[in-house]
Amino acid sequence: MAYQPQFLPKRSWDKTMKTLDNHFGTDASLDPQDHKSIQNYLASHASKNDQVVDIRGAVALRISETPYFVREHREVTKKMVTQPEVKSFANCNACHTQAINGSYREREIRIPNYGRWED
Repeated sequence: MAYQPQFLPKRSWDKTMKTLDNHFGTDASLDPQDHKSIQNYLASHASKNDQVVDIRGAVALRISETPYFVREHREVTKKMVTQPEVKSFANCNACHTQAINGSYREREIRIPNYGRWED
């Protein structure tokens, strides 16, 4: 799943796009035309909050390390996330049933083997 660009500010996407040859351990390099097109899309749709930093205070590259994400997922247990049906926080589609459509509403959350999320 491609993440929605509004989850990170432009400077985070810029840094991500500069390091695609080692994108979290994978070579995600693009041909120059695709790179430019995606870079422009991310820049024009990025979060306007340029203060997004990760839990260490650096420019956030992982959405799961932004303060907003950490706050919203604070009650999700490790056991819920590490189960085979989910594997990691990077697998948004596993619990957010409409993530592919850009919707992360609480009423659409179904955690595999746990059911509907009730906050």
